[in-house]
Amino acid sequence: MSHSIRRLNTSLRASPRALSGPSRAAPSGRRHMHAALQTKSNEPTQRADRTPRRHESGARAASVELDEADVAELRPVYYRNAKPAAERASAPKLKLRTALQRPASSFEAHLNGLFHPLEFPPELARRIMTHGSRRVLQTYLHLFLSSSPNLRPEHDLDAIVDRVMNSNLLGEHVGNKWGLGRNMLWQPTVPRMQKAGSEPINFVKTAGLYRVQGDCVAAILGGVFHQYGGTVAHRLFHTRLLPRLIDGDVRVLPEVFIDDVRRAQAALGGGNAPLLSSDTQPAKVSSSVESNVDVNL
Repeated sequence: MSHSIRRLNTSLRASPRALSGPSRAAPSGRRHMHAALQTKSNEPTQRADRTPRRHESGARAASVELDEADVAELRPVYYRNAKPAAERASAPKLKLRTALQRPASSFEAHLNGLFHPLEFPPELARRIMTHGSRRVLQTYLHLFLSSSPNLRPEHDLDAIVDRVMNSNLLGEHVGNKWGLGRNMLWQPTVPRMQKAGSEPINFVKTAGLYRVQGDCVAAILGGVFHQYGGTVAHRLFHTRLLPRLIDGDVRVLPEVFIDDVRRAQAALGGGNAPLLSSDTQPAKVSSSVESNVDVNL
């Protein structure tokens, strides 16, 4: 705002008639306004010859004519190397297959044979290998211990369950007999030199194979519960899983519960009892795993 306009505003605010009177200005006010406007219009343009600002210099740049070769050089690399549209349209397209359309993996086939006639879909088999599921195993352990007639007040159920749920123990005594290590995509996280100079038993302990197998055992029980329900998972727990923890010199459970484990297994049909009821599907062990049942289970 120029000095003349500021003087005009000051004079108008100071005039009492401008504040309370009609909209007509006083003669002296009109003369002063006319003089101020005339002075403003006669002021020379001081910024006509100023240097253009930085952001305006780019807009005033001279235009340059580019030929086709120059334009091609200015394009990004992925545009320059791109194939023509007609060639891209004629190229063969890759056919994507969903997880359910892929061929069965060795781990999936092993589970289908190990727990025949149960069938593990490909997606369920992959989730068993990648997602830990310990809640079903923990629940069945608590139900078994709390219903035992040999339970005493001095027994610490949480401590017993924690010992049975130890991944290394499950992997060594159950996962090995199920043959999981031979059918899992697993790479030990140890140097190659250490692998070559280690004994087989010590190597699998230090490499973490037992732990991986133990987590997989718990996940298998959770997958069966998810796919077939609690009845089938409960039968698998008492006939294929829990008895493996009392075989031979293995004493993961206290001595007072060992007879309960054997009675529950016998009541459900033994170690080779059918997992599905006879009216649902005939439970016949496949010939491919029939010879390995006594060894692996």
